[in-house]
Amino acid sequence: MSLIGQAETEITRIKDVDPDRYLGWVEPAVTAFTKQNLNATWESFSNHINTHTLNYLSNTADILTAYYPRKSWNTDELERIGEGIDDVIEEVHASQLDLKAKEFMVAKLREIQIAIDEYKISGSGPLVEKIESTFGHAVLNPEFRDVAGSNPAARSFWMIIAKITMLSTLALVLLQIPNEIKDLLPDETVQFLEHENTEHDD
Repeated sequence: MSLIGQAETEITRIKDVDPDRYLGWVEPAVTAFTKQNLNATWESFSNHINTHTLNYLSNTADILTAYYPRKSWNTDELERIGEGIDDVIEEVHASQLDLKAKEFMVAKLREIQIAIDEYKISGSGPLVEKIESTFGHAVLNPEFRDVAGSNPAARSFWMIIAKITMLSTLALVLLQIPNEIKDLLPDETVQFLEHENTEHDD
């Protein structure tokens, strides 16, 4: 919850920017966290979050990125990730995953591949957007979340997402990743993000 307050503070500090244009996600996010029953179903949280909320959150990440640029990414590691994407796409195609899950994963992997190729021109913004939209899709689609966590090809997909997540810490730290999404990520990635959140809170 402290990160929500930090995001609000940073937005209001930016000169000539109307906070109301970006902070429409705050109220539903606070409601979702404060009213969440840990013993209830996932819907007790996700029912408070919709596409508009995620769009506001994405816009907030974009404006913060513009005014508070991220450190440069490790381009060698980024290129290695990009080189492995074709293999993962083939693995997804050959898997027994649901057709819609396959289509989403392949489309997202190709978008990530293009964003990696264009990193030196466009920077990290497009890559962060792809990761955020992947998390958002999983949050809003429990059916995808279920199939995306029970298949070897899906694990390969999430490994790509995890590697990029570990290269990007600023904007993704603002996105409090629910436990249901953490369950799809490798343990080392979850530990890394928890460490980054702790450092950010300090």
